[in-house]
Amino acid sequence: MLSRLPDCVFPWQLARSRRSIEGYVPFSQMPRLAYELLDQKGYAQAKLKFDYDGKDRYFIQGKIEACLNLTCQRCLHGLMTTIDSIIQVGLMVSLSEIPLWPDEYEPWIVKPAETASLWSLVEEELLLSIPIVARHPVGECTKGEIYQLVELYRKEIR
Repeated sequence: MLSRLPDCVFPWQLARSRRSIEGYVPFSQMPRLAYELLDQKGYAQAKLKFDYDGKDRYFIQGKIEACLNLTCQRCLHGLMTTIDSIIQVGLMVSLSEIPLWPDEYEPWIVKPAETASLWSLVEEELLLSIPIVARHPVGECTKGEIYQLVELYRKEIR
């Protein structure tokens, strides 16, 4: 069985020891994401590999998966959206390091002796992966409130 992902970790130490961490984060522990969801049931699953290369770069590579219950912007009913995101995060001490990294790495500013929240990292990745406008494909919406308002308007203008 999958265990809960630890929240506070020392990412630089994990990268130095080339550790992998796998686990889940309940949606109820992600307040910014919870605001976007119809309900907080469920969790995100993360597989993270902490590592470093020969150029003194410390990084995290991994995968974050979740099934989110969003609101369809056409019909205002639930829309299950699957997120399957590959991440590459560079551990950096300051913003000045960003230009030194390849573009495919997202910066994560954290000092080597500090802890950082993996839950926040997972939440941020999910927020960035949510569609700008969540909606069912055309013709698949249930006849919700918007549909009823449009139909009512059409009847009034006839």
